[in-house]
Amino acid sequence: MLPPTFVLAVGAPKTGTTWLYSYLNGLPFADFGIKKEYHIFDAIHVPSCEFFKPALDNRDSPPANGFEAKKRQREQLLHGFYSDPENYFDYFAGLLIGDISLTGDVTPTYMLLPQGVFQSIRDGFARRNIAVKVVLFMRDPVARMISLAKMSKKLGMSSGRRFDKTSPLAEIIADLLAVPGMRATFDYPAAINKLRKVFADEEVFIGFYENLFKLHHFQQLCRFLNVPCNPDWLAKKVNASVESPEMRVSPEYRQQLRLQFNDVYQNMTQLYPGNLIADLWQPLNPL
Repeated sequence: MLPPTFVLAVGAPKTGTTWLYSYLNGLPFADFGIKKEYHIFDAIHVPSCEFFKPALDNRDSPPANGFEAKKRQREQLLHGFYSDPENYFDYFAGLLIGDISLTGDVTPTYMLLPQGVFQSIRDGFARRNIAVKVVLFMRDPVARMISLAKMSKKLGMSSGRRFDKTSPLAEIIADLLAVPGMRATFDYPAAINKLRKVFADEEVFIGFYENLFKLHHFQQLCRFLNVPCNPDWLAKKVNASVESPEMRVSPEYRQQLRLQFNDVYQNMTQLYPGNLIADLWQPLNPL
């Protein structure tokens, strides 16, 4: 049986974290609790993520229905985590009972957390004899930015802001890039550096979205997490981007976007010498 394990999936946004969560939470020995993304530590420690903290309903009137009652209970639970993070650790420890040995928090913006917060998370679970397994996925910035814009256009909102669904994709991308903290979610080397200073190598899995749906890499991830590997899951589509004429982006615009992220590509090439980044990510071609 898997020893009590907490999966801390820290990012990045639009890199397959929902796909991972759906797989892990569907395992018979897993229980990730009330939601995928708890947004506790980022809402406390990252100014650009403060909007994730839900308002607490303090109305004296009773809930109008079961849905509202459940919503209030969730809000109260989350605010208990905000007021004292020890409640967060106790909550997940409480899920690891009986046949349940795997739980976790899949919050992609946790990659922005200060190093000291990662240390406090590790220590909080260590005091409860729970192992922490950290997962960070990375993705080509151009493809990731386009994917995020497509989702924002479809939903009409993202990162705490509302977007006009009729706006061109390029306009939504420009608006998203202006969102405070957005560029920081592409600083993969900074996130890796913080994680490496807190967690041992065997406690951290760093992977690329572009490899995630290949059997060999999926098997590596499952071995790291010490969970069964079901190859059929590789065909599962979760939060897939909508493909329609208004969602298409020209090669010329992709290259313009590539230039805006040139520092990310350069930094990643330094971190991963050789052809790995050039083979996996958007090349820089003459316009």
